[in-house]
Amino acid sequence: MIRLKTKISVRARIRETVSSFTENGKMQKSAFIFRLLILSLLFLTFVTGYGNKNAFNFDKIDDFARSVKLKPSERPGDLAIRLTKNASTDIEKARAIFVWLTENIRYDTESYFSGRNEPRTLEEILHSGKSVCQGYSDLFETMSRSAGLEAVTISGWAKGASYSPDTFMSGSTNHAWNAVRIEGKWYLVDCTWGAGYLSGREYIKHFDEFYFFTPPEQLIHTHFPKNNDWQLLEPKMTKEKYLSIPKSWPNCFRCGVELLSDAYENMRVREEETFQFGVNEGSALLVTLYGPDRNPRKAHVFVQRSGNMYEVRTRFAEKGNYELHIYARKETDDDPLFHSAIAISLINAYA
Repeated sequence: MIRLKTKISVRARIRETVSSFTENGKMQKSAFIFRLLILSLLFLTFVTGYGNKNAFNFDKIDDFARSVKLKPSERPGDLAIRLTKNASTDIEKARAIFVWLTENIRYDTESYFSGRNEPRTLEEILHSGKSVCQGYSDLFETMSRSAGLEAVTISGWAKGASYSPDTFMSGSTNHAWNAVRIEGKWYLVDCTWGAGYLSGREYIKHFDEFYFFTPPEQLIHTHFPKNNDWQLLEPKMTKEKYLSIPKSWPNCFRCGVELLSDAYENMRVREEETFQFGVNEGSALLVTLYGPDRNPRKAHVFVQRSGNMYEVRTRFAEKGNYELHIYARKETDDDPLFHSAIAISLINAYA
């Protein structure tokens, strides 16, 4: 029933998008095409079975996985068998492994910031309790296979803590994540990002549900695989399109934040620009414009809300690089803070 309701909602959004373009002409053509593409992908996701993880209650398997302690000298395969012994389905097996890794392995900030990542066996990584993304993904693949699942490690690029639109994807791949096959379908998993995040040089341990079975049309906003087949999308997104998409966070999808204007990464702006955003019912946005010195330009942003639509008028008084940062929260959240949803890199070359 929930799945059917979602399908109807997506169909309605597609009709609204077409109507807004064909009837009022308010939406620019490229923004219309991009929005329609994302909504169509979202529709296909629910039709083909992606995005259904919310239909499962993982409380028991999560609690069990978090209670399992690593034994001295235990190998990844043996741990996987213990972790999945109470699982009644393959999805519960994958979930138990994901939860255990995100709970017990911390990101190796020392190796990341020093650039020295000494080769280690999976047993060494497991018992050290820390790793970079390759270790997380190799452990997930190995443990999944030991539990009887088909899993692979995916190499590619991700818009993470060190992301800069000027230099991104100019070198070798910078991230690794996984796909696991359940009942004939491939699902995407990122244990590294599910375990926590970097705030400056500090690692914040934080379990993020979003990175377990992330819908492909959402993960592609931040993760671009070297092998395009692992986008799990049809049609495939091009590298050029991926680079043009502003950086996003899970909160973007959680609150239903949509960029309705014809804006893209490293977009050249004039002294004054207007951007439009949509948001789900019951969610709210907070907008900050950061200047070339990375300080907020509070006096240079005017935000007007009408229902679930936001119009953001901005002024770029200086020449240089700017960032329009959109924060969001649900009105029912206990947390009073707004968290990152979308960040758009903008360039004023005319001042």
